[in-house]
Amino acid sequence: MDGLVIESISLLTLLEVGDIPHYQQLKPGDILLDFPGVWLALTEDWKGIYQHVLATPEGWYDELLLSRLLLKESTQSLCVNALAIKHLLASRNPLHNHDTYPELSQLWAAFCVNVNGGSLSQMLASTPAFQEKLVTEAEALLDFLLITHSTLRERQEGFESKHLDDYRAATEVARDDGSAIFSTYSNHFMQASVLLMHLKPNSSVLKDVALSWPPYLLYPNAGELLLIRTLLSHCYQKEGINFLVNNFEHIIPEHLLFLLEKPDSNAIECIAVKQAFFDKYQPQGYYPGANNSLENYAKYFDLVINRKSKRAGYDHL
Repeated sequence: MDGLVIESISLLTLLEVGDIPHYQQLKPGDILLDFPGVWLALTEDWKGIYQHVLATPEGWYDELLLSRLLLKESTQSLCVNALAIKHLLASRNPLHNHDTYPELSQLWAAFCVNVNGGSLSQMLASTPAFQEKLVTEAEALLDFLLITHSTLRERQEGFESKHLDDYRAATEVARDDGSAIFSTYSNHFMQASVLLMHLKPNSSVLKDVALSWPPYLLYPNAGELLLIRTLLSHCYQKEGINFLVNNFEHIIPEHLLFLLEKPDSNAIECIAVKQAFFDKYQPQGYYPGANNSLENYAKYFDLVINRKSKRAGYDHL
């Protein structure tokens, strides 16, 4: 099962339940336990995350969790359990310094070494000269990710005229190359995004990455889907529903629903987005590359709208 299918099932499951369960509530056979990437990226049950980390010594989701801890530490102090997770993950994951991005590597090392937390927020408030170096490297690294996507996409387009077996073999190589690159820089990609969201929130590369879907299979354990959701949320907070309506073709419906379910939106906005979405895709009867039918998405749009409407009815209390 590839990352986008897992992402779709997990987000719609959480949307239907209406809450993110604690670790102890997850049962064998639960999609969130079998493929915990989305749960690990969204839950605030840090005690449960710590239990999960202890139970999975192979570190399958370590990169995703390190990215999430970085994201969290950039805005607030880590709780006791989150600090324990950071200490454990840092102890079992070697530091990867990248000579092309020395300032980012320096900041990443400081984040990992300081297991008591706080190093990231301190360095974000460092001298303007150092901040400028961080911004330059961060934009260059995210541009590198975009170039990788573009290059692999061109390679895949060149494979389309090949025999089916040759085409499959060639696309598998491209997918392996893309996944290897993201895995190599995964935490640095999140770090670059966090820095820009704080130091240069209007940087165009943030929006470009948010809307650039990788032309290869995504692996949720590496944190790439967490990165995409994080940047989509950032752009939505800055631009509102126009960002969603103007970029439907670059945002999977599950992510649209995920963004609309967040506290930033209201029922009126959700209705407007739903109307625009179906005006665009109802005539052709499907959303390209989707994992569900338009009828199923309509059900979830209505679920979000009804929840928002009920909450609005109690806002005066």
